[in-house]
Amino acid sequence: MQTQTPFPPETHADTRPEHTRWDRFEKVEFIEESSTLSRHDMFNELLGWMNEEEFNKFYDTFCSNWSLARDYEELDKTNQIWEDLDKRVG
Repeated sequence: MQTQTPFPPETHADTRPEHTRWDRFEKVEFIEESSTLSRHDMFNELLGWMNEEEFNKFYDTFCSNWSLARDYEELDKTNQIWEDLDKRVG
């Protein structure tokens, strides 16, 4: 008498398009590798997709994380601090 064997477990292949499985860094890397689009163009395109509130949050966080002045007043204050330090040291 022949013994029946159960069907092997089904393997569920991910049928989603490849790009939907990538994170944002992988997507940008793919664009950089596969096109002639510059980072400047990508940046401008991204800005076009953000509203003012989204961009303002990004801008404040970006400037804070990189210790950048957010405007000319902050830049002038920072420059003045460095000038004063140079005078004291030099």
